[in-house]
Amino acid sequence: MNKIESAISFALEAHSGSCRKDTSTPYILHPLEAAAIASSITNDEDVIAAAVLHDVIEDTQYGKDDIRARFGDRVLRLVLSATENKRSELPPEETWKIRKRETLDRIEDAEDDELIVIFSDKLANLRSIWSDYLTIWEDLWKRFAEPDPRKQLWYYGGIYSACSRLGSYPAYAEYGRKLREISGHVEEYEKFGFHDPDALCVLATPGENKWVFRRGQSEDLMIMTDEEFRSFISEISE
Repeated sequence: MNKIESAISFALEAHSGSCRKDTSTPYILHPLEAAAIASSITNDEDVIAAAVLHDVIEDTQYGKDDIRARFGDRVLRLVLSATENKRSELPPEETWKIRKRETLDRIEDAEDDELIVIFSDKLANLRSIWSDYLTIWEDLWKRFAEPDPRKQLWYYGGIYSACSRLGSYPAYAEYGRKLREISGHVEEYEKFGFHDPDALCVLATPGENKWVFRRGQSEDLMIMTDEEFRSFISEISE
């Protein structure tokens, strides 16, 4: 196996049985997505392997020595660049701002290879936030140690600004689009208290008693319950 294949095999073992926060999604899909993003920016095997392994030290039983022994000092450095000091002795909500500020500060001095690993992790997270937001809307933020969407957007906006060195890559443009779309819906909810139900196209039924709509040719999506759906259909049929 090459280094990337070895990293995937090790990450599968390390994250075995774990799921993404408050979901049934196998955790391993997140580092694999981060690795795919990294591979769209570089073909450096160490960087892509580190993207696969970026949460191993932070979230599994394995530590720095395990990474070094299997993948070498450079991959360890890259993994550590994306590893938070979680301060497990304290409640995560108390340390959230400190941990995120540390990440933003770290990016300022990050080497280019470290920046790719950090950015790939955050874009994978932002993709997940956007996808889940379109199905559960404001309930999404309850999953996080910091449930205030404005503070979450402060952090992800800070990542976007700090990673501007990657501005020539399509992944960076995607990050900006996702950030603007989420921010727009958060603002809509704060202003009106709901997501505008004036839509015509049913896109999906992602869960029991839920409907996702798109308004005309707009890219904005929204959710209705069955009851709201029936009322909506009745109104536009009159």
